[in-house]
Amino acid sequence: MIDDLIIEFDKGLKVLFAKPKGSRPRPDLHIKDTELTPEEKKRTIELMRVNHAGEVCAQAL
Repeated sequence: MIDDLIIEFDKGLKVLFAKPKGSRPRPDLHIKDTELTPEEKKRTIELMRVNHAGEVCAQAL
């Protein structure tokens, strides 16, 4: 019983104070952000509307 308590306490400490470890570097660090053209912005907005509508429908199921 005391062993279980110590184990759970140890798990809690690890969750609270452990530093996250990255398994690999971010692959997008070398990609430069570019401005979208007005047509690209319009298309992106349209696609996000469709995506949002799909999410709402999926939640209704």
